[in-house]
Amino acid sequence: MRPRRSARLSAVVGLICLVTVTAAAPAQAAAATPKVAMIAVGQEKAYFELTLAPGASRRLAVEVSNPGTVRVSARTYPAEAYSLVNGGFGAKLRDEASGGTTTWLDYRPEALQLEPGAKVTRDFTVSAPRGAAPGEYITSVVVEHDLPAQGKGIVLKQVTRHVVAVAITVPGPLVAGLATGAGRQTVVAGRSVVGIQVRNTGNTHLRPKGELVVTDAAGAVVHRGAVNMDTVYAHTTSSVEQPLDRLLPPGTYMISATLADKGVSVAAAPVPFEVAKAAPVVSPEAPGALPAIGRAVEKIRQGEASVWLLAGAAVGLLGTGLVVALVGAALVHRRRRRRDASVTSDRPVGPQRGDALRPAADSGGPVIDLRVRVLVCDDEPDVRLLYREVVEAAGAVVVEAADGDECLEIAEAFQPDLVFLDVVMPGRGGLDVLTDLRRCHPRAHVVVISGVLSAQQRGRARELGAEDCLEKLGLVARIPGLLERYAPPLNKRNL
Repeated sequence: MRPRRSARLSAVVGLICLVTVTAAAPAQAAAATPKVAMIAVGQEKAYFELTLAPGASRRLAVEVSNPGTVRVSARTYPAEAYSLVNGGFGAKLRDEASGGTTTWLDYRPEALQLEPGAKVTRDFTVSAPRGAAPGEYITSVVVEHDLPAQGKGIVLKQVTRHVVAVAITVPGPLVAGLATGAGRQTVVAGRSVVGIQVRNTGNTHLRPKGELVVTDAAGAVVHRGAVNMDTVYAHTTSSVEQPLDRLLPPGTYMISATLADKGVSVAAAPVPFEVAKAAPVVSPEAPGALPAIGRAVEKIRQGEASVWLLAGAAVGLLGTGLVVALVGAALVHRRRRRRDASVTSDRPVGPQRGDALRPAADSGGPVIDLRVRVLVCDDEPDVRLLYREVVEAAGAVVVEAADGDECLEIAEAFQPDLVFLDVVMPGRGGLDVLTDLRRCHPRAHVVVISGVLSAQQRGRARELGAEDCLEKLGLVARIPGLLERYAPPLNKRNL
């Protein structure tokens, strides 16, 4: 459980990176979090799946509810579906225009006031136009907080969003089609992310697999990676994007992809992209930055923590750029995810995503969570608290474990994307726990942490499958970049 504390730290960031630290009243019982949920009525799956001949209609219903303990202002509306980066289901936001298959629904947007435990059934009709061509179509209906809810820690705001997909098949021949487009490079956490546009030109959903290759101006291969996309929906555009382990030097590069699914393949001719010379940036590890955090952590461990201590540490760090770097990274991370969900939200439920469904507490059905899941395992409560604040500020979900056995137990239920694992803990040590984590949760990325890491510990941790080995104070400045680097592909759609 999260430890009680005598004060809370709130950060308000302006458009010019103005950072203001304010004191809060002594800790009181936290306000209940507003909740909303939506389920597909009468369906075995978490979404609708139906077949409609041209001109035919079908009556459907969703149940909108408030599974929480406080009154909620909610809004429900239809939303056009699209394919995420690296494939997967996305639904447009309320202020984005929707067309296409969404016009087949007569679902009326509505603002709702939901008392605790309230359930509202919304009926609507899906009608395939008389001239609808054969193929697979998809759209969705959404419920979300009408206004942002107060987040915890230094999270500025959060909106919970539940989406129920409506998958429609119009009978007739299904023809697969694939094409590729422009290439590009972006920079995330000091590393290059390369990608190429992928278009589904057919009338059936695809999950392309293949290979992505990047070469430099001399023709030397600088990256070769396997492609295993999630669903790219019919008549939509996505892209393959893969992070590199380094920043590409300025210059001209060529990117190509070979993709195939359902008997159709595309071997794209290499297309060029440019890597421009990077502008100078303030290093988050500038001299004096980490010692300032170290002093804050040390005083926290001595039980002297207060909002003024943390505020003083923040002001001291501002001169070196660390606070700006951390908060800026958090805001950039959120802004990149803005198209697919509000600042912190639930992943939309959609077809072909069954392997990623996770139970949602009190929701009445499964949802897919858009946020990166982080498990912090450290026997020092104040260290866990410090990491929690930084991780939550970057928009991720955090749970804590105080020892190795608790870490393994929580990992089984939580299925983390990223684990920060302390080496030295009472009972089972971190390297012992790492062995079980890699065996039972091979998809989780593990970063081993310690006050001081010896070369022997680093080598052993990497042998056991650790992605990285960092000293505890150094981790603080690296957290935003680690969240970007080790996020699952579905979360890296707007880099």
